[in-house]
Formats: sequence, C-alpha cells, structure tokens
Amino acid sequence: MVLMCYISESGVRQIDGEVFKEIYEENYKRVCMAVHIMAGPDAEDVVQEAFIKLYNALPANIDNLPAWVTRVAINLAKNRIRSDSARRRRENGTLMEKAAYVDETALCHIERQAVRRALSRMKRRDAEVLVLKYSGYSYKEISQVLNIKKSSVGTIIARAQAKFKSLFEGGE
Repeated sequence: MVLMCYISESGVRQIDGEVFKEIYEENYKRVCMAVHIMAGPDAEDVVQEAFIKLYNALPANIDNLPAWVTRVAINLAKNRIRSDSARRRRENGTLMEKAAYVDETALCHIERQAVRRALSRMKRRDAEVLVLKYSGYSYKEISQVLNIKKSSVGTIIARAQAKFKSLFEGGE
C-alpha cells in the first residue's frame, strides 16, 4: 500500500480517501475490541472519532498508522471515561451501585464492571498492555502502540496478569 497524502486548503496534511478506506477496513474491528474493554458501548463512537482524526490530519510519524489510531482511540476512551465519571459525580453526588437482576445479562455486566475496576486500579501501562493482548494484538504491535521494547512485552504482560488476578479476586 502506497501512502498518499495531500495538503488541504488550510495547510493540513490529509490522507488519500482510498488509502484511508483500506486502513479503516483492515483495522476497525481490532481497534474496537481494544477500546471496548475501556469504553464499553461507546467504543464504536470513540474508534470512529480516532479514525476521523486520522483522516482530517495525517500525523507526522506515519510509520505505523494502526498503532497510531489505536493509541488515539485509547486516549479518547480514557478522556470519555474521565468526563463521564465527573458528570456522574456532579449529577449524583456519589456513585452508587444499583441492585442487579440475577440473570445472565446482569452477571456479565457485573463481571465487566469488576474487570474495569481492577484495570482502573492498575498502573496505566499494565492495564493497557492487558487490554491490547486480549484484543488480539501481537507483541510487536503492543510494543509499537505503547512505545516499549518488544523484548519487554512478555515480562510486562506476565506481571500485569498477576497484578490483575490479585486485584480482581479482591486482594490488594
């Protein structure tokens, strides 16, 4: 794939439409999976916003556009979580857990919340490496997205998994 871009009337570098379409179709589902763990039902909106940013202003470093889009989407998801949390605190005063129905859907929701809670208590890099690993990213891709050495990815994942298990099971 040859990356073609042009300079818009406003002086911003933009990506060729056909090249963008190819990048979008190849990467959309994987980026959605990575962001879904953090953003839940808002994942598709967040990922589309990241791709819009790519389309509207091609980044200066274009070595790995899928990694760039994933990083932008993760950052947008974190921003959305922060703003949603602040909004809920303003609206409710405090966050209160609601009683859930004891059916399959409610149990899945509770488990997702527990996963998110455990991830939120971890170091950012450790949480992100787990999200990417379980979204199907390779060690090489994880190293590019998180800007860490490829040789360190396995060790970071192993330590992050141990920390997650401890937090998820009610430890620390």
